[in-house]
Amino acid sequence: GDEEGVLASVMEGVSGAVEARVDAVLQSQTGAVSTFQLANLLLFYLHTIASMLPEGAALSTALQGVHKRAGRMFMTFLGTSAQQLYRQPPPCPSSLCPHPEVTALLDELAEVCVSFEGSLVPARAREGYFKAVIDEGLEPLVAACVLSANAAPPAEGAVYLANCLLAIMGLLQRFDFCAWRVPRLQAQLASAVEQVVREQAEAVLRQCNLDEKLYVVRSHAKAVADAAENGTTCEDRLCDMAGVGPPALPL
Repeated sequence: GDEEGVLASVMEGVSGAVEARVDAVLQSQTGAVSTFQLANLLLFYLHTIASMLPEGAALSTALQGVHKRAGRMFMTFLGTSAQQLYRQPPPCPSSLCPHPEVTALLDELAEVCVSFEGSLVPARAREGYFKAVIDEGLEPLVAACVLSANAAPPAEGAVYLANCLLAIMGLLQRFDFCAWRVPRLQAQLASAVEQVVREQAEAVLRQCNLDEKLYVVRSHAKAVADAAENGTTCEDRLCDMAGVGPPALPL
């Protein structure tokens, strides 16, 4: 209406100054969290002011532009940190807890999630809106944890990976818009735990000098099954096989 037109005319004179000032603030940003918070603030002003101005008003256009630039800058900051961790995965600490570099990136992501939770993005649209953040920041982090685990002895690496995945899941489970990523992490965690159990079982068998004997037992069981499938009988008796007879297994 006329009021919107008058307001747009008044605001047109300040749109350039507002854009220049916000751009100057953006250029001074040095981290992902503060840049994301600024983008959220710009989104608030964009929604508030745009509702009072006619479509295509200069100030609305200016705010849209700086909001997009803030979003791109945030993704650059986040991607740089995550990719650096992926390119140079830190070694597993002796405690097998998540490395401080992993914890630092998780803390950063937690602050971003908290800020986004208070944004004006509708609840139904948040998951899709935030997916790019997960792809850019979380996926390289998970991959870095896997690389760190692979560089360690199998049992220790599996425990380290399990601890990292638990920390990541603990963060995502706090926010509804991140819940879609949790099932895949749960599957990775189950695999890591299975490897821990397998490695520990093999270590116990080696310490008890039972690993070779178990191999003989499994081989004999397979031979019996294969013979039965072919309609024949396995001639070898388990008790006669090397390593499992009475001399090898004294009472």
